[in-house]
Amino acid sequence: MKLNIIHLRHRIDRLEILTKELQEQQISDYQMWDGIIDAELPSRGISKAHKQIIMFAKNEKLPEVLPSPQGFFAVMCVGEEPCGV
Repeated sequence: MKLNIIHLRHRIDRLEILTKELQEQQISDYQMWDGIIDAELPSRGISKAHKQIIMFAKNEKLPEVLPSPQGFFAVMCVGEEPCGV
């Protein structure tokens, strides 16, 4: 199953860590999605980012979809604390 990863484009530092970890874990079946920033209500931006993946899966009639939690690799593999934007 393809892993769907939400990434904020301006976080180049995280992209480098993520790319390295994907290679080390031999994960090649993934798709990167743009994170959505909502300065007024960050949780709304996070929700919209996840919904874009769900809508894509629905439109493509995919039987299931696997979005990764925000900051998944940073927390699990590098030990960073999860953060908003």
